[in-house]
Amino acid sequence: MIEMISSLVEGILLAIPSSADKKINKNFRLLRKEVWYRKLLYRHGTLIQLNDSLRHFIGQYDIESIINDYEKLIIFQADLKKVLVDENL
Repeated sequence: MIEMISSLVEGILLAIPSSADKKINKNFRLLRKEVWYRKLLYRHGTLIQLNDSLRHFIGQYDIESIINDYEKLIIFQADLKKVLVDENL
């Protein structure tokens, strides 16, 4: 009985997103508004958002400022494609 309660509590605690996960999810929401990213999702599927390396990569950036700066966006897109190739996605 105690084991069942402890596993239930552990499951609840793991379901609460960390601040890093919140930032990553926000970045994905911002990216989904972009046509070029939606094309990537169409080509690779939404499962790319579950890839740990890709999530870490997305979490490192301030997507809002990148979207508003064309030069940064081009560099970000190239780096993102490298991650996709490296991860065989």
